[in-house]
Amino acid sequence: MLKYVDTTFIKVVFGSFKGDPAKDTASVFDHLENALQKFDDGLFFLGDLSLVDVAYIPFVQRFQVFLGEVFKYDITAGRPKLAAWIEEMNKMVAYTQTITDSEYVINFFKNVLEDRPAPLDATADPPALFDGTTRLYTSYGCPYAQRVWITRNLKGLQEKIKLVPLDLGNRPAWYKEKVYPENKVPALEHNGKIIGESLDLIKYLDNTFEGPSLLPEDQAKREFGEELLKYTDTFIKTMWVSLKADPFKETAPVLDYLENSLYKFEDGPFFLGQFSLVDIAYIPFTERFQIILNELFECEIAAERPKLSAWIEEMNKIDAYAQTKTDSKEIVEIFKRKLM
Repeated sequence: MLKYVDTTFIKVVFGSFKGDPAKDTASVFDHLENALQKFDDGLFFLGDLSLVDVAYIPFVQRFQVFLGEVFKYDITAGRPKLAAWIEEMNKMVAYTQTITDSEYVINFFKNVLEDRPAPLDATADPPALFDGTTRLYTSYGCPYAQRVWITRNLKGLQEKIKLVPLDLGNRPAWYKEKVYPENKVPALEHNGKIIGESLDLIKYLDNTFEGPSLLPEDQAKREFGEELLKYTDTFIKTMWVSLKADPFKETAPVLDYLENSLYKFEDGPFFLGQFSLVDIAYIPFTERFQIILNELFECEIAAERPKLSAWIEEMNKIDAYAQTKTDSKEIVEIFKRKLM
């Protein structure tokens, strides 16, 4: 049951949000229904309350709220054991103390599912360039562009900075000719000029636009942050080269560097204690390398690195990052093509 929650249950239900939830989730909710009361000594998965119940209830609660509100789909309809289990869980004070507000859950999932504009390819006409609209030229699968997308979302600039995704495999000629001669993403169109390079851009967004500051005032933290930002190139290059060598051996120094850099400050689980641009700079690449190394080499980058593991877990709780994530299967396919 514990394996099923991450590998199947969450992915299937989340994927159903863009399909037919009643149809697409039937198999996984039926699996829960059939697994409950298998033992005669209680209403929980293993009879008595256990870690299995703890593993499932945060997700069941959110899915029940969102599917009920947005799709008018009651996950307990025709599933009396699941309904009884949820009722019993709601009697647990230790659980009810942690329940997330329903409105927050609904808004969170709506933000995650916010329609992404279709990527523009070589046949697409350009937008009305330099008309006063601030545009972020991006690609959904590009980790460099993802850095800027996360920063935009964290600062609450979704309405002020318009996403313009490009099909990098068939990009429009006008992008190089009229927008950004470098012909790369990300690029920001703002105040009649174009700004490129992801690390420069996340700093530009933080310094130029309103929203929460993403760098601390503390001088020691700022200096360490600059050191970590410079190190991203070493990290990326080393991780990438390892894919054609021995990942276990080649990646150890840079992953250990991250492990030793985390929790240097005691006021939070992030690189500078509190969340900052440094975390934004690393997470798109860490996410991809974790997936690809595990998939192709069975190499888990967080193994025996508890601080790195905790950091990844904390990052996955941040809405502004979750909204930008690329499907893991797509990541694997992209890396496979590049490695061929």
